[in-house]
Amino acid sequence: MRTMTRLVALTFVLLAPAAMARAEVVNCTNIATLPFTVTSPGIYCFNASLAYPAASGIAINIASDDVVLDLNGHVLDGSAAGPATTTYGILALDRTNVTVRNGAVRGFYIGVQLAGRSPQNNLAEDLRVDRSTTYGLVLRGLGSVARHNIVTRTGGVANGLAIGIYGAGDGVHVVDNEVVGTVEGPGGQAMGIRVDSGVGAVVERNVVSNASFGPTDSYGIRLSQSSPQATIATNRIVNFRNGIFFTFGGSGVYRDNTVGGALVPFDSVWRAGANDATHLFTTRVLTFGETVVPPGSYTLWIQHTRNGTFLIVNRQTGQWGTVYDPAQDLGRVPMQMAATPSHVEEMTVTVRSLGGNRGAIDFSWGPSVATASFTATVPPAR
Repeated sequence: MRTMTRLVALTFVLLAPAAMARAEVVNCTNIATLPFTVTSPGIYCFNASLAYPAASGIAINIASDDVVLDLNGHVLDGSAAGPATTTYGILALDRTNVTVRNGAVRGFYIGVQLAGRSPQNNLAEDLRVDRSTTYGLVLRGLGSVARHNIVTRTGGVANGLAIGIYGAGDGVHVVDNEVVGTVEGPGGQAMGIRVDSGVGAVVERNVVSNASFGPTDSYGIRLSQSSPQATIATNRIVNFRNGIFFTFGGSGVYRDNTVGGALVPFDSVWRAGANDATHLFTTRVLTFGETVVPPGSYTLWIQHTRNGTFLIVNRQTGQWGTVYDPAQDLGRVPMQMAATPSHVEEMTVTVRSLGGNRGAIDFSWGPSVATASFTATVPPAR
């Protein structure tokens, strides 16, 4: 698991451009009543705002490939059902080449969901998705894109999950969106943007912000479940307990993101790599300053404090990377912090020789490298 939160003081947040107005689509099949099911390819549209007050069901079900749904700047409103709703605003399951755009979707359990087991090439753009109780916008499938959307006031249900934009699938793109007010209810969990199972996914130029923290657990951007070679770049994140979080096989490029207001405190102990705890095996005696490490196997951890950064050598081995037992610490080694010659896209651990019996371990990511130097000697004969 790669877990890294960058704490940066923000004096302002640069907002992405608002959803762009489009010319009204008139050469289309008008949706005049709800619920409505799309059963054939084509262009469908709204000529007026529509309400769907039912507490369950699907307001618009897209049951065909090759569909464009243009709301023409109008509103699909399900807010009359209240916070207990289980209604989907717009749903397309296992569909290809579906586009939903240009309007507002308000007050549903899930605002817009273009998903299923094998969808591809779907697009959600220029939408305002407001007051969804669980997911604002769900986009799954190879090559699918969410862009220029404004997703606001998602979540708030006790013990529930709140996600502003959820993306999954190889090459999924979540770009140029504003995700504002994704807040968990008591006992719940909130994520502004989450990406799963997305090899080569891109999360770029998004503003993900809350006015204040929710009551329990929140993530600005969370990348998880087999999403290698992803790009997380130039996003602005404010007031989530965790800023950017890589976990369960997530990895990739992380650069030029700004995180403000995250609550990971000094003195927290960080894992030093992905998945299993990072292990060190040595056949020599390693001496890190005053800490002597006999031959054997150990795990390595990193701790940032107000007095500096430390490498922790721990006797426990074989555990997952979140299982840390301070009672088994062998020692804490002061590390030297420096700037990297160039931006390091993926967290890298390097063991290098300094000549003779001297060496160093470097932990590099982004613009910084933390180094612990040591000497290696042959253990005394028994």
